[in-house]
Amino acid sequence: DELGLAPALVFVLIGGFTFNFCIVMSNTHWDSALQRYVPAALLGRVTSIDYFGSYLVAPIAPIVAGAVLLRLGPGPIFLIGGLVAAVYWVLAMVVVRPDRRVLDTTSART
Repeated sequence: DELGLAPALVFVLIGGFTFNFCIVMSNTHWDSALQRYVPAALLGRVTSIDYFGSYLVAPIAPIVAGAVLLRLGPGPIFLIGGLVAAVYWVLAMVVVRPDRRVLDTTSART
């Protein structure tokens, strides 16, 4: 309590759960879009390039975020990050438009 962690713990837990839920949802949509729109013969190559790009950017992002944080402060970072995430989510839902109907499994690709 004297460290100041107790009042924020609930918000951190809720934020962590929400963040991880959104990651799972966006990865599910992304993987579904890859499987739907990339030809089966190229799916392995496209997926490997996708993973390579993700792993390439992962160490760079915290460095850039730290530099921007020092310049702008935490308030604008959270606002910009939230807006980018919201715009990304809306665009992903518009572009991918996941079907919610039951698929015919007899015509599925092998």
